Amino acid sequence: MKPQRPPVRIGLTGGIGSGKSTVAGFWVEAGAALIDTDAISRALTAPGGAALPAIAAAFGPHVVNADEGLVRSAMRELVFADPAARQRLEAILHPMISAETARAAAAASSDLIVFDVPCWWNRAAGVNASTGCWWWIALRPCKSSASCSARA
Repeated sequence: MKPQRPPVRIGLTGGIGSGKSTVAGFWVEAGAALIDTDAISRALTAPGGAALPAIAAAFGPHVVNADEGLVRSAMRELVFADPAARQRLEAILHPMISAETARAAAAASSDLIVFDVPCWWNRAAGVNASTGCWWWIALRPCKSSASCSARA
């Protein structure tokens, strides 16, 4: 019996507008499983999300409500003004995102898994660059269509 090889993992990283979702879509069309850590984060902070009790306990009830889940405008004000607040939020969310990322990767039925990760974030258990075969692709937005053509 031929031993089964671990899945190939491709991590896409880059800022807003860098094309991560577009590139991920190409891989999905080719049969890859997609794990979108932004989507995981949004689910954790949606109404009834698993992260909301811990966020409310750390920052106060004004940052969550039953209709919106996380009140993003209130949280933005806090974390952009106070690096310690951002670290507290990350300490709540990152382990939860890691756990869900690992669960989704273990459940993936494809031997090619694409991780759409908004920042170079390889400390997550689910995005562990020390296991299996990894390719990291860093994307950056083009300033104009001419600069995109020149890079292609």
